[in-house]
Amino acid sequence: MGINELVEKGEGYLKQKDFTTAIEYFQAALQSEQENERANVGIAQTLKFKGETFNAKKHVFKALSVNPNNQDALSLMLELINQTPANGEVATESLEDNVDKDFRVANWGDSKELVMKKEGRPNIIDNMPDLYAFTDNIAGLPCTVLYCFSDNKLTMAKYLFDVKHSNDNLFIQDYHDLVDLMTQKYGAPTSGGKNNAVWFNDLFKDDFNRWGLAIGTGDLAFDSSWDSDNTEILLLLKGENYNINLVLQYVSKHLSELREQQSNKKKLLGL
Repeated sequence: MGINELVEKGEGYLKQKDFTTAIEYFQAALQSEQENERANVGIAQTLKFKGETFNAKKHVFKALSVNPNNQDALSLMLELINQTPANGEVATESLEDNVDKDFRVANWGDSKELVMKKEGRPNIIDNMPDLYAFTDNIAGLPCTVLYCFSDNKLTMAKYLFDVKHSNDNLFIQDYHDLVDLMTQKYGAPTSGGKNNAVWFNDLFKDDFNRWGLAIGTGDLAFDSSWDSDNTEILLLLKGENYNINLVLQYVSKHLSELREQQSNKKKLLGL
């Protein structure tokens, strides 16, 4: 089935308000041509009806980046701008803006007290002295920000994305969008990339519409990594027991030995 036919099928199901099936056809079209205007507008319209305002905006922006004069995309963008974001979504378009920091407001080796003072957010994790966490929106995606300390020194941090989709294939689009943003900031991945599909069971390999299911069952994963002077960065999309996790992890290169020592101490407790 060609791209135009896939888009037409998606538009047909959209008119019938069968949003789940419509998204499947639009996603199949985008798998062949990510910049397809009609497919991006179509999936944006579908997501708007489902109340996923921010994700809808991302696809409208993609259509407009190809053709700034696309009237359907322009009209839809005006509707979305005037629509209250669903589920308290907040549009945060960048990852860390502090270019002189290793992660957000912090540098590797900072104490927990200093990081909490800089962030100014209450800790949502009790009774775990090596962790500091709070919720945020990063690159337009809701997430938990997790700081990890070893001997009261910051050695690792993560974004644990808390994204909900009715169609699990949309997690792949989230992964692709994050790869694009990280590549803008850190350059091309040192490994992986947008199409780095790692199959542990290729049962659904030839059926893209079921790739989201394959991720949820642990049969498929995606990962990309980047290196900076001080930091190893890993973006990982994987699943287990039908739960899908999208994680962006930052690890200090120079404090890896301290982190390993602290981990070994915990493993030895109770032996």
